[in-house]
Amino acid sequence: KNASVCPVEEKRVPSHDFVIDLEASGPSTDTGGSVLTNELDLRAASETCVPDDFTRLDVPSEYWSSHRIPDYTGIVYYKLKIGENQNIESERVVLLFRDDGPGVAYSAHLCGHLVDAGRIASCEKANRLLRKFDSYRLCRRALPAGGMPRSSLTNGLEAQVTVHEGTYFSKRCAGKEPSEGQVCVSCRYTRKALLTRRSRLKRSTGRNLLSAAQKLRLARQKNKRLSSRVGNLKKQLCKMQENASKPEGVLEAEISALNPKQQECVQQCFSAVKKKSSKGNKYTKAWVLECILMKMKGAELYEHLRSHNIISLPSKSTLKRYLRTNKTAFGFSHKVLRQLKKRTRHISSFKLRNGLLVDEVKLSKHLYVTSSGRIEGFVDLGHFTAEEQDISCDHGMIVMFVPFPGKWTQVIGAFATRGNVKAEMLAKILIEATILAEASGLVGFITCDGASWNRRMWNILGIVVKAKLCAAVNTLWIHLGSCFSYRISHIY
Repeated sequence: KNASVCPVEEKRVPSHDFVIDLEASGPSTDTGGSVLTNELDLRAASETCVPDDFTRLDVPSEYWSSHRIPDYTGIVYYKLKIGENQNIESERVVLLFRDDGPGVAYSAHLCGHLVDAGRIASCEKANRLLRKFDSYRLCRRALPAGGMPRSSLTNGLEAQVTVHEGTYFSKRCAGKEPSEGQVCVSCRYTRKALLTRRSRLKRSTGRNLLSAAQKLRLARQKNKRLSSRVGNLKKQLCKMQENASKPEGVLEAEISALNPKQQECVQQCFSAVKKKSSKGNKYTKAWVLECILMKMKGAELYEHLRSHNIISLPSKSTLKRYLRTNKTAFGFSHKVLRQLKKRTRHISSFKLRNGLLVDEVKLSKHLYVTSSGRIEGFVDLGHFTAEEQDISCDHGMIVMFVPFPGKWTQVIGAFATRGNVKAEMLAKILIEATILAEASGLVGFITCDGASWNRRMWNILGIVVKAKLCAAVNTLWIHLGSCFSYRISHIY
């Protein structure tokens, strides 16, 4: 396509006699190589040139013409026009050229914008292409450039437009109208941006043309608005200072209608407001316990509430620091049992209808070194630990108190084991759990699954299950009744 080859008719193939004379002139082989190169160039030019039929097409009007360009094997059909300052500009251009594909390739341009491209196989189709291209309506414009100089455009807007015949066009202009009387989509959006810029310039120019009296009046109005705003802010500040100076007893009296947990939340929020920084806040034990429970039930929600300052919540490091102060161990929690005993004094006997649940869970083996240097992760059954105290645990057993009325539960004992707890040891643990829980009037039943070691535990405790037949069931009458109903349904 871009090969530097002149048309075929302008070159002459050297004669055979001329080749012989060159060969006879000396032993050099450079001349023969140049002749061979010329022959190959001529053959390549004949293959890439447009056929002669396409150079004599019927143009749509007398304003169209064809032309050949040096160093270009194709042919150009074009229509020119005279623009501003008597400049000659190309309005419509159609390029016909040969490439590796079949037929003749073409590309159509309107005012420098590529509109269409493809292939044609015959001169008839090429003539139709020229007539169709001549019928296109040119895109009108985005906006005349006379009303707004290019120097007043922003850098971004200037990079999007181009000036053609004293008119702004979009650089992505389609060149033709999508329908009669309309501009292309790119020029439409460019026109909107240019009108917005022009309107902004007019408004800014109008402000600069104000007289001294008008500027003084506007300044007084602005000063009056700002003074009114400062007065309102002072009133709000005085009211906030008055509320902050109220004693804590007033706040407690106002929130006394709330439940204890809501009161604790409100007090923590008010105490956080008085601090200049979120660091250094002191939290009550009840509030820290609630925060730990919230963190356990939903870590993402806890971080959302804390990061957006919806509620005054301690950070993760603060919760860990509070947890280190609570020394936990496997076995039965006597502190929990004592607190349950105090609470059950004021609970009705109906709400104390409850029992103990016993279950085991599989755990992964893991050894953990605490800050005090103690290694955790071994078998620990409290004071029932015997031979396996130096073996890593892989199971956990929980003894949990569950009431019938109400939705609360309480773990009273946790044990780390190696495999399942043996039936003999499990019987001892449950007997102690029953004694400790009955001291607070809590136990009404014991529930566990049907594992083999649990059934063995019940046998050790002397609890067995026997089936006693109270009345024999005569299945014959049931069979006769079903057969009778079946026969009746088929008869009718």
